[in-house]
Amino acid sequence: MKRGKDNKAVVASNIMYIVGQYPRFLKAHWKFLKTVVNKLFEFMHETHDGVQDMACDTFIKISQKCRRHFVLQQSQEVMPFIDEILNTLDKITSDLSPAQVTFFFFFFFPCVDYVTREAGILVTTTNHEPPWHANCRSTHSTKLSDT
Repeated sequence: MKRGKDNKAVVASNIMYIVGQYPRFLKAHWKFLKTVVNKLFEFMHETHDGVQDMACDTFIKISQKCRRHFVLQQSQEVMPFIDEILNTLDKITSDLSPAQVTFFFFFFFPCVDYVTREAGILVTTTNHEPPWHANCRSTHSTKLSDT
């Protein structure tokens, strides 16, 4: 049984490595991009050592390279992919460690913010606040009041 898990983890890591190397291909093939990202979300629930870390890393890499495709509504889609991600964020990050969740939010939300400002789109479908956001705000306000 363990050998099967090891093989599955090796295949998963190879897939993640390959798809992370070809963002231009992903940009040109929306359905494949969406399938890859959804598979990465599945890998974020895998308990084998290193798979969750690699899934987070690959997702961040892809989301930074293909960020525009996440925000714009693609043909034959009901809503922009970013809305789907934000609506299921709790489920996506449910099996990640606190450090992985922080990493996910730290790199993903600024990417979303950049694209939404550039495209003039306001993402309002989430009440999520990155776990580090409140700490940054309180630290920032403390520093301002000290000066």
